[in-house]
Amino acid sequence: MVLFLLLSINPSQFPNASGYIHKDSTVIIQHQDGKIEKIRYLKIEILNDRGKDKLGDISERYDASSQKFVIDFAKTTLPDGSVFNPEKDAISDVSAPEVGFATIYTDMMMKAVSFPALRPGAIIEYRYRIEPKKESKHPLFGRVLFRGTEPMGEKIFTIVVPRNRPVHYSFENGEIPVSVETTETNLIYTFKKKDIPMFLEEMDMPSISKLAPAILFSQFESMDDMGEWLYEKFSPAFSSDKVIKKKVEELRGNTDEETMLNIARFVQKDVRNVSLYLWDAGYKPHKADVVLKNMYGDPRDKAVLLYSLLKAAGFEPEMILVSAPKGKYFAIVGLSSVLQSGGKVYSPAEFTDIVIKVNLKGKDYYFPVMENRSRCGYLPGRYQGEKGFVVSEKGAYVTLPVLPSEESVSRVNMTGEVDKDGNLKGEMELFLTGEFGRYARWALRDRKKREREIYMKSAISSLSRGSTVEYEFNGLENILNDVKGTVKFTAPDYCKKEGKEVTFVIPHPPFWFVDFGNPAQTFRRRYPVDIGAPGKVLYSFRVKLPENAKIEFLPDDVNVENEVGSIKKSIKRDGNDVVYNVELIVKKKIIQPEEYRSLRKLFLKYRSKNTRTVIFGDGG
Repeated sequence: MVLFLLLSINPSQFPNASGYIHKDSTVIIQHQDGKIEKIRYLKIEILNDRGKDKLGDISERYDASSQKFVIDFAKTTLPDGSVFNPEKDAISDVSAPEVGFATIYTDMMMKAVSFPALRPGAIIEYRYRIEPKKESKHPLFGRVLFRGTEPMGEKIFTIVVPRNRPVHYSFENGEIPVSVETTETNLIYTFKKKDIPMFLEEMDMPSISKLAPAILFSQFESMDDMGEWLYEKFSPAFSSDKVIKKKVEELRGNTDEETMLNIARFVQKDVRNVSLYLWDAGYKPHKADVVLKNMYGDPRDKAVLLYSLLKAAGFEPEMILVSAPKGKYFAIVGLSSVLQSGGKVYSPAEFTDIVIKVNLKGKDYYFPVMENRSRCGYLPGRYQGEKGFVVSEKGAYVTLPVLPSEESVSRVNMTGEVDKDGNLKGEMELFLTGEFGRYARWALRDRKKREREIYMKSAISSLSRGSTVEYEFNGLENILNDVKGTVKFTAPDYCKKEGKEVTFVIPHPPFWFVDFGNPAQTFRRRYPVDIGAPGKVLYSFRVKLPENAKIEFLPDDVNVENEVGSIKKSIKRDGNDVVYNVELIVKKKIIQPEEYRSLRKLFLKYRSKNTRTVIFGDGG
């Protein structure tokens, strides 16, 4: 009991935490015969009810065809010292949820453990081993994060390898204390860090995997060694057989560009995504003809198919491994394959996804194989500026471009009318390219018809109670085109009337996908802002005022430009109409904390009601 009390944490020390990770220890052992074993131990204290839901179920992936998962022990200890072990039916082996009916990946399993008797103050302990069923001939490599979304008392990561197979390592976002021990047969690398604070989440912050201290390690001696190994894994899966050539002819268009885009659309949109990370299902992809027959694939398999189809069509595609983090990092997860090397360590663990690039007549087209919401050929923001590695006989590191703001444009042209009672009705035409088109497909295409109607009505109702909406969108399903839409709406009692004075705040379109959101709500930032992608918002509104309306106030023009971007606003009278124009440009994808004040200045001007308020008399 005394020992338990010493381990217990006062929840008031960590008001934002769900749990406290007393210890997270992982050992990776590479045996002399090449077999690789993983041993992990976790001790986690539940701090509150939120922690029961977040930390009470622990799942770990493994490959049932080549690995055996062994639980040494799993238990919950309560503050009074009583111990509870999970029941048999609380421990299960289930297929990884991403594989679904994708039968060629059904060896991807998850060992799931649900811990019993959880309450604030309870401590979970869990130790398991993932043992190999057969030897592994590939070099050892990986990446480990040393900070997450819960506070940690101690995190230890140990690598044990034969003396003749040393590991090269580098640090990202700060060094981690390391010791290296040499025995008669092994080298033992131990990375250890104590008292690790949690990340406090901020809106629009980059993935935690880009901010956390991390170790990148690998046994590859050079870039050429890694490139040769990757090419040996991928190249046997390329195909130009009759099945591939037949599909190319089915997709052939009237021009080279049309053919290329038809092929890319087919693989990105029609071939179903199996949303595994790049190396989850191993290192050797299936052959392109098998992927075509199955009509589904993980990043490796879809890349092999797209590469083979483009090659068979006469193009010279490049296959680029890229780092594109998809989500947040949860503190008790072990290995995470994201971000780029510092230049001294060559590791495939840097990469999580694949982009196929084609240069046609001097123009570069990018096709992320798992992306089905972007217009074909557009490089989505989460890939822009990321390091990559070209898989070829002469592999090389590359940096994907950050596209100029002209590649992502939201243009909304609106006309409307305010009547003498202050009711507003209008119509808007939307033209959305690049990232904004991707956002629109995310918001609208992937919803059921009823859900889409609810969203559109809810968005319009933010203008005023009783608002109505009619809408039509084109290009949501066809990723060869940009997204266009028409929205008609009414907003009763939109204007504020005081006697004969009417206040009219020119509305911005109420749909989140037509601009950058509001990434500058707080006064200051700890972490950078990930804006998504550089882009441009263009909005015009011509509104007809009631007959004989006398304008009493128009705001001054706005014109601000800084290192982050620019904002221009103007409101003019044109006969009985008021014409409002705004142009917001963001030139950078990542806004550093020291640049945040400049970003905030732009968005405060963009969103300010004072800069779009018109006051007029009713002319009575």
